[in-house]
Amino acid sequence: MSNQPNGVRSGDLLCIPIGPARDGKFQFIPGAPTVEVAQLMSSPVAAQLSLQAAWRAEPEVLQAAERAIQAQYPDVGGIDLQPAEFDQPTASLTVTVQDGPTHTFGPNPASGMGQQRVVFNDRLTSAEKTAAIAAFHGQSGILTLTYQGRLHTRESSTVKIARDLAPILKALAPQKPDESSGGWFGRKTNPEQPPPLPDLAACTAALDDAISSRRIKLTRIDTANVSDTAKDKAEAAARGHVAKVLFEKLQQMGADAADVSSMPVTWESPATEDTTFQISRSADLGEWLGRNAGPQHVTEVSAPIAEPPR
Repeated sequence: MSNQPNGVRSGDLLCIPIGPARDGKFQFIPGAPTVEVAQLMSSPVAAQLSLQAAWRAEPEVLQAAERAIQAQYPDVGGIDLQPAEFDQPTASLTVTVQDGPTHTFGPNPASGMGQQRVVFNDRLTSAEKTAAIAAFHGQSGILTLTYQGRLHTRESSTVKIARDLAPILKALAPQKPDESSGGWFGRKTNPEQPPPLPDLAACTAALDDAISSRRIKLTRIDTANVSDTAKDKAEAAARGHVAKVLFEKLQQMGADAADVSSMPVTWESPATEDTTFQISRSADLGEWLGRNAGPQHVTEVSAPIAEPPR
């Protein structure tokens, strides 16, 4: 599994096509999570940390993302951009103490699509309290909020062959035996046996040569994150079907296939697969607190708060 699917990036937002991009359906993965409420109640010994956060994209960010999609796919009409549908999204809060242990709260379940809201309400040890106070004053590298979730997508590759196969059929057709000379009435007394018909392998080779020389063109429609394995499967199926069509026509007509003037064929072969991405996004809360009056959210209380066991 990968944590970075292909898509259209707009700032720190990633927009993933759902199905072929030409259909205009996209899901977005938000960037860094956002703090909504942060409060630290500090007692002489320990502390209580309360945090509410969300993992979402603001309207102006989504508008910029739609413009980025339109710029990359100018032929797309309307754009339908929706939040990514994560499987079991969670969030964890990590407290890092300088020259001390690191402790992680969670993972806590997030609320679901759209906001992905999560709440923490946990006690800190004395050392963690001191570190958290520094974070509330804007120091980075102490409080880290991390969201994670699995994203399942259905990927596909479709290969289309649409062409007149008559030139290939005529080239494959065996030569007609000569029956016009010899004998009393202008016909051979011992007619030649017709030459053997090309087998399926010969039809496949002739088709492959026509494709490689660009006399026949393959048209491919791939989703953004389809694997090479699925692409190869779709192409092999399309080639195999058209080669079989040639083979069966030769079996039916024999040497008379050389007289065919037109043989239009249109065929599509799809291959689908299910893909899972492990998505993770983090935010350093010290940076956010430094920009949002973090010290004002620290409250000194005289009532003792017991240190939690670690």
